Amino acid sequence: MNTLMECMCLECGISIFMESSTIKLSGPSDTGYELLRDTYCTECGGPMFLVGKAGDEPNYKLK
Repeated sequence: MNTLMECMCLECGISIFMESSTIKLSGPSDTGYELLRDTYCTECGGPMFLVGKAGDEPNYKLK
């Protein structure tokens, strides 16, 4: 079963929603976020990170 996941751009902050079966993570990074492999922002080309399931409380904190 595919679950809709929210992903956010580290550069501009835009969110996109993707099916979980299409998401591939790049592994540990120095940003502290789970970055997506081979998936970039459609607006600015920045790296995307996995936020969580669409509609759930985000797991990131604003500073």
